[in-house]
Amino acid sequence: DPTADAPELILRQLGNQTTTGFRTSLARDTRDYFLDPRSGLRTSVGFDFGTPYLGGTNNFYKYYLDAIKYTPLPFDTRLAIRGRFGVAEGLNGKDIPLTERFFVGGINTMRGFVFGRAGPVTPSGSLIGAAKELIFNNDFIFTISSEAKLNGVIFFDWGKGFDDNEPVSFGALRKAAGLEGRWISRGRSLSSARRVPSSSAIPPVAGARWRWLARIQRRSLRSLSLRRAAAATPM
Repeated sequence: DPTADAPELILRQLGNQTTTGFRTSLARDTRDYFLDPRSGLRTSVGFDFGTPYLGGTNNFYKYYLDAIKYTPLPFDTRLAIRGRFGVAEGLNGKDIPLTERFFVGGINTMRGFVFGRAGPVTPSGSLIGAAKELIFNNDFIFTISSEAKLNGVIFFDWGKGFDDNEPVSFGALRKAAGLEGRWISRGRSLSSARRVPSSSAIPPVAGARWRWLARIQRRSLRSLSLRRAAAATPM
């Protein structure tokens, strides 16, 4: 039985579920070049709401804040500091849908951690996602080859995903530091990150003290957007 060891949170959400409501986000972007900026600031806030009053089965709200600042330094280097905070909560006794929880860990959140493992994990190793997230990313970026559009990054990440009844605490944040390579190609950013070995950053895995993570992402050119959507999406 594949559900024998499944967490109770997952077992309660087995079957078909739908989310109907709205998602709203507002962003302002003053970066000089969205794929490989030298200066500027990008800030965004968002609020999501799902309610059975519009026909869905899920009942929750979620909000998040995200800001990143680029500061130019000598010799075509720059410093990027990013902060993120988010909260999701179920309403009227409903659980937060698994697809709306925060999975902290991986190249897009906490580099040096396996996807989701800088947040709540069951004793059996199952990921359940977090109800809250607090993440700080600090990057020192330097150009390796301007012709090849290849950059190097020395990073230090500090953050964590918190469970439903776990308070947000700076003292509980986890740390990871390492090196990352970024290559810009045809409107996409390809990254590969390598963490400096640390006994406190990642639970030990036999035969693996280094972890490689990669991502490809495409970003919008719009600098200011306000989006509202209503959708019924099956889990």
